[in-house]
Parts: sequence; structure tokens; C-alpha cells
Amino acid sequence: MVATRKMAFVVFLVVGFFSFAATAGANLFTWTKQISAGGYAWKSLASSSDGTKLVAVVFGGYIYTSSNSGATWTAQTGAGSRYWQSVASSSDGTKLVAADAGFNGDGYNGGYIYTSSDSGATWTKQTGSGVLWWFSVASSSDGTKLVAAAYNGYLYTSGDSGVTWTARTASGSRYWQSVASSSDGTKLVAAAYNGYIYTSSDSGATWTSRTGAGSRNWSSVASSSDGTKLVAAAYNSYIYTSSDSGATWTAQTGADSQSWSSVASSSDGTKLVAAAYNSYIYTSSDSGATWTAQTGAGSQLWFSVASSSDGTKLVVGSVYIYTGVPLLSDSDLATAAITAIYNEYSTYFGTKSGGVATGTSGGGTFYVQWFANGTAILAWTDGYMYWTEGKNWYLADSGAVWKASGDYGKATAAINTIYNEYPKSFGIRSGGVATGTYNGSTFYVQWFTNSTAILAWTDGYMYWTEGKNWYLVDSGVSWKT
Repeated sequence: MVATRKMAFVVFLVVGFFSFAATAGANLFTWTKQISAGGYAWKSLASSSDGTKLVAVVFGGYIYTSSNSGATWTAQTGAGSRYWQSVASSSDGTKLVAADAGFNGDGYNGGYIYTSSDSGATWTKQTGSGVLWWFSVASSSDGTKLVAAAYNGYLYTSGDSGVTWTARTASGSRYWQSVASSSDGTKLVAAAYNGYIYTSSDSGATWTSRTGAGSRNWSSVASSSDGTKLVAAAYNSYIYTSSDSGATWTAQTGADSQSWSSVASSSDGTKLVAAAYNSYIYTSSDSGATWTAQTGAGSQLWFSVASSSDGTKLVVGSVYIYTGVPLLSDSDLATAAITAIYNEYSTYFGTKSGGVATGTSGGGTFYVQWFANGTAILAWTDGYMYWTEGKNWYLADSGAVWKASGDYGKATAAINTIYNEYPKSFGIRSGGVATGTYNGSTFYVQWFTNSTAILAWTDGYMYWTEGKNWYLVDSGVSWKT
């Protein structure tokens, strides 16, 4: 490491006069309305483990797939236009399963289950499932073990990717609303409307009624990869979580009682996302103990949610499909920058002493990682970073611009908010948000294929153009704060 400039303060000054606190990660997401898929009743969505391959179904339309995290979509017409109720995906996104509710205009006369082994390019009608009012489907990570729920009927399982099916009559004929599966397909959970939650630990052969959460109008369930952490939502009620495969349940009142429509979980069960009718998207990063309303996507009639395995890529469906990624805070960005320096010189710094802490001095905020040998790496919110050998502080060249990415994230979120409000005016995006400079100032701009654009300056002001003149966007003047 090259010491390029010595700081004017030493370690004992940092310890004696700086104020410290633990850092907290960001919980907000930035949302993008994906208008390329069109405006329909997006009834159900599913995601591959990495969040790049998505599948969505329209109630009274086609199945759509995306291979770039929702940026573009393809209508997969091979399975036909149907009243699709539910869809599920293998972890790699190649094996898909979709359920047709079989609505005929006057009522539900039943439909089939359809499967694909090529990411939705072609589909097979699985007649072995029978013609039923299919309401929900779930898949093991490899796509071989499937579970399907028939409304006012039984639960069904398949061990050969949907070719043959077994009616699991032990679960009883109920108004099944939702099913979920562990990664290996052995632990299953199912929820009934005006009934209880049921679990199975033998791939659906036997079922146990979990009365601890009560008899409710359950709408959706989701499971961690190992099947131990479960989340369930009900209409006009709370979200409930379990950490013991459904044996006991806790009402998570932090998100209030709402008409919850859908829930999804990360593979480890710590990051959750929930959608409610005529309300917001809610996320949790502590297994449901606390919740954050994601107001950036607006209050809408949300039908379905899906999540990548790490919980960082979300997709939700209403009249349009929205995709969400975390809006990183200064704490997140500083920690990443500190970690990058540490990874390069880990032998020099040695063992970490706790986590990254935040502090203030002289009206400025900093983030610092101390090490057991008395060394440290420090990042100021002006973007500069320093390190110490235990006595003097030196400028770290590689970290001088970490703060710029924080402005980029905030500007992107502000641009997305305006775009989401007027998607038809701007149309299709031409690439991503770009960064530029003019007269010494930095700006961020999103261009669209019709020559319109939205621009954010680092002074906080935002503008838009129809292709010729630029106009101030009143709602965006404070994005920088």
C-alpha cells in the first residue's frame, strides 16, 4: 500500500474525540416498471435462483419469460392463452410449471398443468394431472418434484417433473390457496382459505394440520430452502412466520393487518417480501420481525411477488410488472469500499475488531473498520478514504471516489420514480442510467428510444426532455437529500 498523504491527526485523537455508532444497512429498494411486457393482470411470477430468469403468467393471456432480470419479455404462446393462476421455476430457470384455472367466462370448469424444460420456449400439457381448478404450484430446486393445489379439491404431487401425479387425499379436500416447497422437495407447506396451514416432511405422503396460526383466509405461503423457515399471509390479517417448519407461528404485526395477496422468501428465510391488495410492497431483512413499506412502486392492486435466492432481486406483478433492487446507503457503499481495500491487503491488516462503525467529527460523518493489531481503514462521506498503521493516517488512493456510487443509486431511484409515473411518455429505455459532466458538474441521465430523457444533477434538480427542450421536474428537486 502506498502512503500518499499523511493526515494531521493520529489514533488517540480518533478514539478520544470522534463519536461512534453501529452501522445499519439500507432497507429501501429502487423500482422499475417493466412496460415491455405490457399491461395485464399479472397473476403469478417466479424467479430463478440468481434472479436473471423470470416467468410471469397472465390471467386470461399468455405465459411470458425474461432472461435479463425483467428488462425485456417474450410471450411464450406455445401453451396458449389461458386463465393462468400460478407458475413456479427450478433454481436454474430451465424447468417451469404453470397451472390453468380453466375459467370459461361463467365459472371455473378446470384446466391442466403445463410444464417446460427449456425455460418456456416449448410447453407440454400434462394430462395426467387431470382437469381441475388449479390454484397454486411449487417446485423443488431441480424441477423434478412438484406440488399442486386444486381449489375445492386435493393436493397433488409429482416426482417426475409433472408427467405423473398422485392425489394426496390425506390432506383433505379444501379450498387450497397456496403451496410452497423446500429445495429438495421433501418439506411442503400448504394453506387453505377459511382453514389452516398444513405441512409435510415426506414429499406430501402425509400432512399435519398446523393450528397454531389459526383458521384464517390464507392467501399465500413461502419457504426457506431447507423448509424450516416459513412465512404465510392471509386476507385482512397479519403476516405469520415460523422457524420450526410450521410447528409454531408468530403473528408479525409490524406490517399491520392488510389484504395480503402474496409472499416470497430468500433461500435462508431472512429476507422476505410481501404484497397486499391496494397497498404497498413490504420487505423484511430479519425474518419478518420488522417490515419496510416500499413506497417507490406505489400503492397498487398487487397480485404476486417473487425473489432471487439472496433476496436482492425482486419482481412483483400488478397491472404492470415491476422489478426491484436494493438502494444502497452510504453505510453499504463505505463498507464495500473498506472491504475492497482490506481484501487487497488482508495480511497487513489482520483480524477485524468488530464490524464497520460510523462516527462523526467536525460536522462530517465517517465509517471505520478497526483491526486487532491497531490498524484501521476509514471512509469519509466526502468520498475520501484513509488507513492507519496505528499512529498516523494516510490517504488510500483506491478509495477516493466511493461516494459517487451512492449518488448514482439515489439518482437512479429518483429517475425511476418519474419514469414509473409516466412510462407511456418515455417508452422503452435506451441502455441504463449514464453519468456525465458539464461545466465541472456531474449529472445522471436515462435516455429512451424515442429521444426523450430524464436527467438528475448532483445539485438535486431534475429535468426531462421531449427530445428538444429541457423542463424542470418539480417533484425531483430534493433527490440528493
